[in-house]
Order: sequence, then C-alpha cells, then structure tokens
Amino acid sequence: MNIEKNNNSSLNISENIVAIIPYLGIILAYFEVTRWFCWVIPLIIFFAEKKSVLVKKHSVIAFLIYVIQLILFGIIYLLFSSNEVCAWGSCQEIPRYLTTNGNNMIITISILISIFNIFSIYKAYKGETLDIPGLNEVLNQLTGNLNTLKGSAVEEKSLEK
Repeated sequence: MNIEKNNNSSLNISENIVAIIPYLGIILAYFEVTRWFCWVIPLIIFFAEKKSVLVKKHSVIAFLIYVIQLILFGIIYLLFSSNEVCAWGSCQEIPRYLTTNGNNMIITISILISIFNIFSIYKAYKGETLDIPGLNEVLNQLTGNLNTLKGSAVEEKSLEK
C-alpha cells in the first residue's frame, strides 16, 4: 500500500530514512549490549513523529516484530531448557541451557525475522507500508488521529488563501 509522500518527517529528515530507523533498532536486539533497550527506539520514533503516517506505521510494525520475537524466544526457552537433573529425590541444579532443538528453533526464527526485517526496511525506503491482514486496521486506528490532524491543517491552509 502506497502512502501519500511527505518529503520530510517532523524530525526534518526524509521520511524514508526515519521509517528505517525503528527496524535498525530491532536489529540491535541481536547484540548483547543493546538487547535490553533496543525496543525503546521504535517507541521514541513513534512518539516523536508528528507529520508522517509512514514513519508511525513502520514504528508500530517494528515494535510488534520485537514483541513477537521476544514472546517466541521466551516460549522456546521455557519449553526446551532444563536446569535440574533429578534421580530419586536428589536433585542437582545445573546451569540452564537450551537443548539442541531449542537452539535450532531460535536460529531458524532469528533468520526468518531478519529476512522480514530486511524486507520491511526495503518497503520503508520505497515509501510503502506492509499489507499484513488484521494489522492494517490497528495501524489505521493508531495513526488515524494523525490523518485527521493533517487533513484539518490542509483545510486551514486552503481557507487562508
């Protein structure tokens, strides 16, 4: 779905570049140091942006990708990890580790999410949003206020002339 092109975002940078930043923030989740605060980047961009619907939509999508990734990794970790070896009442606690199946699943999900991130970055750079069934309605509701504000500003300018 193409969005009406607005050359600059409210950050005075091309909206295509600003729409990419939330995804780059999510890619930082793969690094140990930045893992704990990378989820904030899409939220900062979402709340800082006042003019561009494209940037707001991509910020929400990037944040949702991170949340889905976090939930999937948590489920895999809970299902495929162990920390106790018990034999007739004497349990020894060992460090928590993932089994081979859990590691393979996390690697596969990481690769798929990375491919989706790259595709999303490409779409954001082209000035398009992703057509995800069910999500478009939510995105339109979240950015609907921005569209009405934009429309009223256009009406005010036309009335001034």
